[in-house]
Amino acid sequence: MWEFTLASRPSRLADHLQGFTLPVLVVTGDDDRIALTRDSIRLAQELPNASLEVIENAGHIPHEEKPEIFMEEVRKSMQKIQDRHLVN
Repeated sequence: MWEFTLASRPSRLADHLQGFTLPVLVVTGDDDRIALTRDSIRLAQELPNASLEVIENAGHIPHEEKPEIFMEEVRKSMQKIQDRHLVN
């Protein structure tokens, strides 16, 4: 419970998003009512090396609601990272 309480405090993470250099895959459901879909979209736009996948007909847990689609997006993202690494 203590960790949950700490997590609800302002983190100022948004002030540091430009410092993230690793590739990030942001996945959200198109009907996420906990971490709002629009906030995930904004996060992907603000991270310098992010890609976004919005899974249709899914909510907050698209990895459980649509596991096949979720895993396909993870595979594609990992393949892009590997391909970029091989080129460099």
